[in-house]
Amino acid sequence: MKKIILDLYKNLAPCGLKWIDLDRGQLNSQERPPVDFPCCLIKLSLNSNDINRDDQLCTLNIELKIAFDNLSLQTDNTTPVQALQTSFSQLDIIDNIHARMQGYYTNRIDDCSRRSQSPIDFRNGISGWVIVYESAFIEETE
Repeated sequence: MKKIILDLYKNLAPCGLKWIDLDRGQLNSQERPPVDFPCCLIKLSLNSNDINRDDQLCTLNIELKIAFDNLSLQTDNTTPVQALQTSFSQLDIIDNIHARMQGYYTNRIDDCSRRSQSPIDFRNGISGWVIVYESAFIEETE
């Protein structure tokens, strides 16, 4: 799993994020989270089926929580165009992430495919998106 995580860090690095980390509940804090924004927090989960005694076919779910500091975000229709462009630059980061993740594969995992994407609000003026990608791999044990 460590190599998969490090590969994901490398793949997401060019997306305009200031912080990429494993999701350990950083955004659930009552206080200001200990991250730089925009950030991406990664949570991996597996479902597996035995192929034989030693090998399993694993379905890998990659959950990305992308969070932005929105204290001064303006998105209503009366907002001047330049301010809207600045506010909607968050969506450019989401698009960059999807462009890097959709079809992403390594010698460890098969092509990733987006399964869901939805907005989410956290505390303290922080909001973002949760995007889930699915991949698969065969885990061999000796």
